[in-house]
Amino acid sequence: MFHPTFASRTVLGIAGSLCLLLALPARGADLVVDGTTTTLGGTLSYDSVQVINGGVLYVTTYDGDATTTGTLHLIADSIVVDASSQIVATGRGYRGQTNANGEGPGGGQGGACCPDAGGGGGHGGAGGDASRDGCGGNDGDGGGAYGDANSLDVDMGSAGGAAGAADGDYGGYGAAGGGAVILEATGIEIAGSITATGNTGSLFNNDAAGGGAGGGILLIADTLNCSGSLTANGGGGAVVDDGGGGGGGGVIKQFYDSPSTTCSVSVSGGSAGCGAQSGSTGISSTGTVDWDGDGYTYDDGDCDPQDADVFPGADEVCDGVDNDCDGTVDEGDAIDADTWYADDDGDGYGDAGDTQDACDQPTGYVDNDDDCDDNDADQFPGANEFCNGEDDDCDGVIDEDDAVDVLTWYLDGDGDGFGNPLVDDIDCDQPDGYVDNDDDCDDGDADQFPSADEWCNGEDDDCDGEVDEDDALDVLTWYLDDDGDGYGDPAHDDIDCDQPSGYVDNDDDCDDADADQFPGADEYCNGEDDDCNGAVDEDDAVDVLTWYLDGDGDGYGDPAHDDIDCDQPTGYVDNDDDCDDGDADQF
Repeated sequence: MFHPTFASRTVLGIAGSLCLLLALPARGADLVVDGTTTTLGGTLSYDSVQVINGGVLYVTTYDGDATTTGTLHLIADSIVVDASSQIVATGRGYRGQTNANGEGPGGGQGGACCPDAGGGGGHGGAGGDASRDGCGGNDGDGGGAYGDANSLDVDMGSAGGAAGAADGDYGGYGAAGGGAVILEATGIEIAGSITATGNTGSLFNNDAAGGGAGGGILLIADTLNCSGSLTANGGGGAVVDDGGGGGGGGVIKQFYDSPSTTCSVSVSGGSAGCGAQSGSTGISSTGTVDWDGDGYTYDDGDCDPQDADVFPGADEVCDGVDNDCDGTVDEGDAIDADTWYADDDGDGYGDAGDTQDACDQPTGYVDNDDDCDDNDADQFPGANEFCNGEDDDCDGVIDEDDAVDVLTWYLDGDGDGFGNPLVDDIDCDQPDGYVDNDDDCDDGDADQFPSADEWCNGEDDDCDGEVDEDDALDVLTWYLDDDGDGYGDPAHDDIDCDQPSGYVDNDDDCDDADADQFPGADEYCNGEDDDCNGAVDEDDAVDVLTWYLDGDGDGYGDPAHDDIDCDQPTGYVDNDDDCDDGDADQF
């Protein structure tokens, strides 16, 4: 048993571990060879490969381009060859050359002009030397062995050397080696056969060519179930009166990880006669290997032999895989597990003091630790701030100015209980010297505020927007002086702090349509109350007359009896010319 380090190996020049699928072409549909014959070469990828019901899958013959022919590399999830079917790479390897040595790193030496036989090609085993006429002495040398048991390299078998032409005729070419078959799958099941035998040397004009070496067969699987056979024998040398050397045995490797059964193998060298040597036995190796190159096999506890990131002690990551092979998937110690925070109040924000590491979000936990009170669903980042003595929006500040129910306070500079609308402060709590209204119209005068007594002082004492209105405590009543005599009409008044135009502060006029009638005016005998004393044409009228008694009716008055009056009294005349008012005949 051995444990090769696959990450450092190559298979037919393809770098990587056993899990080569990752670096190779995308898979196609299934390959099914069902009772038919198919020829394929190169590296091909499928979902599955089935060779069944007598099907034969041939490897394309090498034609000088090893990347596409002489080798068949099948990659699939599963590969099945049933008991009636086979994969054949016999004689598909390195080619014999006309009158020359065989192709390949262990090509057999061809016979020279005089010698008549070529040596066998080598691979896992060395090719046998040839013998010339009469079965005596060596002729073409056999090719050397190449390949080893501890790598993931397999190759085609080298060709045998060409026969010589000692008798002057054409010596032909050596036999071709076996091709290479590589099967790589998660599961491989072989009940039939895989052959990569070298061809037998041929006779050319009675001269002997060397046999081709056995080819290479490599099976790489997680699980290998094989009841069939793998054959990579060397081809025999041709025999006449001289003998071609036998081809060396090939290389067969069976690598697997999970418990498996291996195929029976044959890597014998090809036989030779007439003094020529047979080829030596090739290489056959099997063993439990580290399929994915992670340093662990199935026996070591690798729970996924196909994934290099999964092995005992690996870092657990959140990917739905048991990366560390402890029987638990995505546990809380995963290197990329998230820290979740308890959200007891269900507001979507977590408590920094109550955490749980997990790949998936646990019930009742959130992905942030931004909650400042996980017992209050109304407190979280971005919540509305209220004036309630709590940090509702979790910004570390309580009852700030952007609270939903914040109040606007106004400076009360004069202490009258009413605020200045031009000086405010937004705050949840009432600042000193501020009130909750902006109703003051003069915050420098404590006597001016809403509902204050209005006075006739040129100021808006009650802050109603009007100055000295009619309801002022010291408002005056003014009377219309329509005739401009300085005295007002008691029937037409006006309540006002200021004297209206055309009004006076008294109601003493008795006739506001006559400028000559007012208290103190001269009384005249005109039938009017000129001095507004309630009497008309009284005796003190400026133009009052003196009347004299006419007792005898002679039309002349007694100077001793007069009467001052605006109107002529009855029995009086306007003269005092009577000399005897008792005698009507004297006048």
